[in-house]
Amino acid sequence: MIFYDILTIEESERVEEKKKGNSGLIILVALLLLLCVGMGAFIFVNKDKLTAKENTKTTVENEKKAINEGDCKELNVYDTADSTITDLISNLNVSILGDWKHFELFVNDKKVEAKDVDQLTAYHMVERNYFSSDAKSISLEEFTKEVQKILGKDYAFKPESINYNGSSCPQYNYDANTKTFNKQQTACGGTSGPVGIKYIITKAVESDGLLEINVRVAFGDGSSIFYSDYARTKVLKEYSGSETDLDYSKAALYKFTFKSEDGNFVFVSSEPVK
Repeated sequence: MIFYDILTIEESERVEEKKKGNSGLIILVALLLLLCVGMGAFIFVNKDKLTAKENTKTTVENEKKAINEGDCKELNVYDTADSTITDLISNLNVSILGDWKHFELFVNDKKVEAKDVDQLTAYHMVERNYFSSDAKSISLEEFTKEVQKILGKDYAFKPESINYNGSSCPQYNYDANTKTFNKQQTACGGTSGPVGIKYIITKAVESDGLLEINVRVAFGDGSSIFYSDYARTKVLKEYSGSETDLDYSKAALYKFTFKSEDGNFVFVSSEPVK
């Protein structure tokens, strides 16, 4: 009887110790479960931030790659009143004996390239600047450089081939022997009143060394009517003494293209935009 009691006591002690060991294991498992649940909750709550961070890194790397590979085009939008833009168009708008039709070389019904510019027009593009500065003599080399600043280095300027035939009023005579332009006294007249062409610049955008300028053009007929087309079939408005009265939104649209050459924009082409 005493022996049985001793066994019962020892068995009870072993069961108690086993319970204590199981309790520790249960607590450890519970802590691990709580830790896993906490980590899962953290990932769930912050998954968007983690994903965004990874996407941002990938995007930046892709952007750098695109820029390095030259896939990204940079656009430079100019103010249409910027002198850089207005001067480029003004350089092409020359006057020959007050003839307002000269600008039609660039605004007609077909595409016009720099090589299409006649020698007389090229001459007048430059001589007016020298005349205004009262230059007495200009070398052919210097004069040619000024022409090519407008029409590009590929334009072959040949003043000896110019035949004025009374259709022009040259401020400078070209001396083929000395290869110089020498100022002369002239008495050139001009016309006034309802002139033939009015225009406004509507857009100027540069990309990859090319500059595109959009110009709206109203065509006059030398009397009192402006038209919205080169053929002068669609009446735009009767002339009232001010081009500001014209509705340019209905006028013909032309695209002028220039390219960067030696730090300067030179004329490439002009064409009607259908």
